[in-house]
Amino acid sequence: MYLFIFVVVAVLVTSVVRTRLKDMEQMMNAEQQQQQEQEKQHQSTLSDPALLDSDEGIIREVRS
Repeated sequence: MYLFIFVVVAVLVTSVVRTRLKDMEQMMNAEQQQQQEQEKQHQSTLSDPALLDSDEGIIREVRS
């Protein structure tokens, strides 16, 4: 009887641990995808020719 209870508890604990690990892995993958998308957007913004040719946001010193 005790062996049966031990086996059932072991199966339940294993199931919970697997579920938690899968959840953590999914969260980490989602974070990595978000970071990669942000990096791609940042790189595309930096290499956008329209923004590179623009003087917007540049402060120039005027000498008289």
